Amino acid sequence: MAVYYAGFIPTGGVYAVLFPDLPGCNTEGATMEGAFAMAIEAVSGHVEAMADDGDAIPAPEELADKLVTAHPVAPAAARDALLHTMACK
Repeated sequence: MAVYYAGFIPTGGVYAVLFPDLPGCNTEGATMEGAFAMAIEAVSGHVEAMADDGDAIPAPEELADKLVTAHPVAPAAARDALLHTMACK
């Protein structure tokens, strides 16, 4: 099972979600919980669409290669979410 890491970024009153290993795969949610739910849908749909199109699905990189320092004013939940993983079969 491939594990793709997601970055949760509070911006403009929403939480933007980016997947560094899956260019073009992103989403957002009004709350952190909503962003998590949308992230699961986004990564699953993105990988499924790539497979359906016959595109190569990139292997995820190691988490240590992705860690960044969270902005000091980011909510604690957003900083913690950066360390959560989104698993995709």
